Amino acid sequence: MYTEEKRYVGRGAIPLSAGGVAEAVGATNGDEYLAIRPEHVVLDAADPDTTATVKRVIREDATSRVVLSLGGAVFDAYSTTPPETGPLVGVRFSESNRSLL
Repeated sequence: MYTEEKRYVGRGAIPLSAGGVAEAVGATNGDEYLAIRPEHVVLDAADPDTTATVKRVIREDATSRVVLSLGGAVFDAYSTTPPETGPLVGVRFSESNRSLL
C-alpha cells in the first residue's frame, strides 16, 4: 500500500479511514495508518475492535494466513484455527504491537 506521497507503507498498514479503525484504536489527528504484523491481529476476539470479511485462507506450514477485507483495505492475520471464507469475523489489533503512522 502507498501513501498519497507514493511512500510504500506495506500491506500491514491499514488506512484509519477503513471501517471505523480510527475509533477502534484511538487514533489522533495526523495519524493515517494502523501498522500491525499479521501475527498480532487476533481473530474472533471476545471483545473485537471491529469486524472484517474473510476473503481467503491460505495454509502455511503450522498455521494459516487469513486474508481480510475491511472498508476496502486488505490485510492479513495468522491463525491456527482459521475461519471459513466469506463471513464477518471479529478482529482485535494487539495494543502493545501496533503503531499509528
